[in-house]
Amino acid sequence: MANRNSRQIISPDDRGEGWRRIRVGLTGLAAILLLIGFASAMLSRITDQAAVTAQTAAPAQKNAAKETSNDEPMAELGVVPGAPESDVPAPAAQTRR
Repeated sequence: MANRNSRQIISPDDRGEGWRRIRVGLTGLAAILLLIGFASAMLSRITDQAAVTAQTAAPAQKNAAKETSNDEPMAELGVVPGAPESDVPAPAAQTRR
């Protein structure tokens, strides 16, 4: 059995290796956090620009719809003045028995 009070001897090279691994790990973690932050900033900027574009396009579409409805209200309903009626007969009233 090993003595409980015995300590494992750690050489200076082993300590340096441990600190090097810690530094590499922390550097990798920092790099990942920077990449996530950069991607988040880019996505928020893209969605903000899309929202602004949608807000500026919406009034133009409403104005176009108003112009169409004011100029040609029958076209908006899908009715053409002077067109012959369709040959489809009207549905017959159902009688109860």
